[in-house]
Amino acid sequence: MRWLVVVSLVCMSAPQAQNLPAPRERAAVIAAAARDAAAEIERGVGYGDLLFPLRSQRLEVRDWPGTVFFGPGWASLETWGVWSIGSTSQITLRLDSDDIPTAIYIHGRYYQGEEDTRLWINDVLVAEGPLDHRVVPLPPGMAATGSLHIQLEHINPLSPHDVDPQKQDYRKLKFGLTEIGVR
Repeated sequence: MRWLVVVSLVCMSAPQAQNLPAPRERAAVIAAAARDAAAEIERGVGYGDLLFPLRSQRLEVRDWPGTVFFGPGWASLETWGVWSIGSTSQITLRLDSDDIPTAIYIHGRYYQGEEDTRLWINDVLVAEGPLDHRVVPLPPGMAATGSLHIQLEHINPLSPHDVDPQKQDYRKLKFGLTEIGVR
């Protein structure tokens, strides 16, 4: 599991590999970055510490690599955003120590109708309700930890197959995240 986390993070946050023309060169850069990241984790540095710090801003999909870590409960990134998979979805954001936020911004859309979602940050329930366009104040001192570990709890995820048996997509979808940020 640790290597999956490391390789996922490094593949998303190794822009130097994206500019290399040959697949072997890209693979070598990504592999070296993965080994370095794994060594950091072995020394006790969390994967959140490997992210670029987030200042007060909204991030769209193109801004996510290296800044937003998608843990369990997310599908692959698409051009418009990312679907949640299953009943819980996790995100980690590293905060800039010189720009402590007071709120989190979440924007997205729901699959098969809007529903309440529980929003947990650093193991504290901070909101419950639709997240399609939401600014949630952070409790005092929460951002002082240097990172936000976010968990979304979805009430009724459905697969496209559940809705239309002709479809072969069995992923249990609920929330399509298009923007996230802090302010």
